[in-house]
Amino acid sequence: MSTESTETIIQELSALDWPEFRKRVSEQFSIRIFKEMTKDQILSEVRKKMNDANYATVARSEAPKPGYSRIKLAKSQGKSRPKIKNINGYRCAIPRGVVVDVPTKVYLSILDEYELAQEEDLSEPENSQNRWRIVQAPKEIVQLIAQTDGPDPKPGHELLKEKKNAPYKMFVKEFGYWPTDKELKAALQNRLIAINDPKFLANTASID
Repeated sequence: MSTESTETIIQELSALDWPEFRKRVSEQFSIRIFKEMTKDQILSEVRKKMNDANYATVARSEAPKPGYSRIKLAKSQGKSRPKIKNINGYRCAIPRGVVVDVPTKVYLSILDEYELAQEEDLSEPENSQNRWRIVQAPKEIVQLIAQTDGPDPKPGHELLKEKKNAPYKMFVKEFGYWPTDKELKAALQNRLIAINDPKFLANTASID
């Protein structure tokens, strides 16, 4: 998270009275606050957390910004710490039990998570082998409160990844397979592919 964003949140937390301050820090950042800790010591721990990931913003406005979804990630047994999502290099931490705004791509990524679970079929006899079956179930319980359409507010990581993969995609277009780093370097040195080719974007757009 940028220094500016970090300091803005630090200032907001600092302005809270002690009970609300402790509650907000504990819920949003999952920081253990001991009795003898001062506000400055706690804020130091908040800074450490925020340097590690982009923390979801606690919802305050009437509606999320364009490209954001307002969600509440449920707490459950064994799941109390913030959930970490990493999407193409964009690392976001979502606290549980708190209404927050996250990029819509983060919300959609959570919806795509599944795990295997047992489901009971009450129509089957209790001693039936078919009484229980394995099904796919959502990994997280997440409530969508509001959503504002708009472009991806955090596209930088995707653009950086696309730029990094661009020469590899051109190689695939020319030779039909994904190269090793050594093969790509040789192709560039021997000018078998050229990054400044005016047809570059058109040639690589269709390659996944």
